[in-house]
Amino acid sequence: MVLAGFAMGTGEVTRYLAVHGPGRVTAAVLVAPLLPFLLKTHDNPDGIDRSVFDRATARIAADRPAAMKDFLDRSYNVDLLGGDRVSDQAFGPAGTRHSGPENPPQNGSRNGQAD
Repeated sequence: MVLAGFAMGTGEVTRYLAVHGPGRVTAAVLVAPLLPFLLKTHDNPDGIDRSVFDRATARIAADRPAAMKDFLDRSYNVDLLGGDRVSDQAFGPAGTRHSGPENPPQNGSRNGQAD
């Protein structure tokens, strides 16, 4: 089995290896791993203030889908790149609804655009 993790997912890969060992794992891939300890403390003065984590946790608890969209919008610089590198279908303007299986177009067209 190959385990691969990106960003925060790299912690899951390393957690799996620590708990279950490498016996069944043929490879582990850590893509853009996070620092092992991010919180600012007396022995980690360059860390991130706890308030940042508290705000993120509260935002996710209040509205998980919106929090994930906000996170991805910031990660992909949608405000700067717009449709140049990220399609409008994937990330349209904030507050818009996108067509997909769970949200079909209202005008009967396949792509949500008038024919």
